[in-house]
Amino acid sequence: MGIRTFSKKELLKNVAAKGDKLKGVILNAEAISYIDSSAAQMLVRVIEELHDRGLQFYISGATGPTRDTIFSSGIIDVLLKQYLFVQTKEAVDYFDNLTPLSVLSSQVAHQNRRDRN
Repeated sequence: MGIRTFSKKELLKNVAAKGDKLKGVILNAEAISYIDSSAAQMLVRVIEELHDRGLQFYISGATGPTRDTIFSSGIIDVLLKQYLFVQTKEAVDYFDNLTPLSVLSSQVAHQNRRDRN
């Protein structure tokens, strides 16, 4: 499944419905197998818009080509590496407690294909 199924309009509708109670959004990317360039641009705009609203954005579960695209497309530049997680539980723990990543999780989440070569 690609990220095209992700709906910016639907996400922002849900964000608005939560109001001031919402402090952050986690995108579980486990089922995302690719992100094309238009989806990457859309995701950058969503992250920037959420940041403008004072909300943090996290991505968890991105592997292989999806993680590589996060690094190569500029998504990581607006997301920042510390908000890319291997597992959703780690993202929630980090948000709730600002718990640092384990050394292994940090290496896996922050490693793109170029780093592995």
